[in-house]
Amino acid sequence: MPVEIIPAILAKDEKELRRKVESVEGSCQTVQIDVMDGKFVDNSTWADPERFRKMPLPMPYEAHLMVEDPLERLDAWSLAGCQRVLIHAESVEDLAEALRVAKSYGMEAGISINPETPVADIEAAIAEADVVQVMGVHPGWMGQAFQEGAVEKVAELREKFPDLVIEVDGGVAVGVARRLADAGADRLVAGSAVFNSGAPAKSLDALRADVEFEE
Repeated sequence: MPVEIIPAILAKDEKELRRKVESVEGSCQTVQIDVMDGKFVDNSTWADPERFRKMPLPMPYEAHLMVEDPLERLDAWSLAGCQRVLIHAESVEDLAEALRVAKSYGMEAGISINPETPVADIEAAIAEADVVQVMGVHPGWMGQAFQEGAVEKVAELREKFPDLVIEVDGGVAVGVARRLADAGADRLVAGSAVFNSGAPAKSLDALRADVEFEE
């Protein structure tokens, strides 16, 4: 299976979110909606599931819950048509149970881990996860430099869990994407590399070309 490139949409208001969605429509299979509460991370975004419910997106989407209270938001995102939620290991006490609860709402459930969180901390919950997302930056802000430890984490996860779906978010750009794919990543989430380029569709093509390139 080819590596999937997923645009990450960080928006300050509904207008920005709609503009970004329109700019990648037809150029991707899935988008990731960044949901930040200003508490778990020191930034906040516009991501109102009630509005998503009334104005559904033209493609499937996953919600990256960078929030202190992910379990309290699952019902609203499920009703809004969200396909998959990503819950930070650092935001819940019982990660495996949080994943089971998320799946009970009919959504896929994934684990997201910050750069400082080792793979060992989540191994017991991986059996409940549809995907593990490795953060290549500390969550909160687009445009940060990629942290090389993410490549090692992807390789470690791939070795220990050969069938696991592995996603990487943060700092993904041409060159970095290829190394992550080589390490075993299945999905790569890109924000600034796509939306700060002035040509989102072309940037997605460039990332796909990077991971598909053969020596």
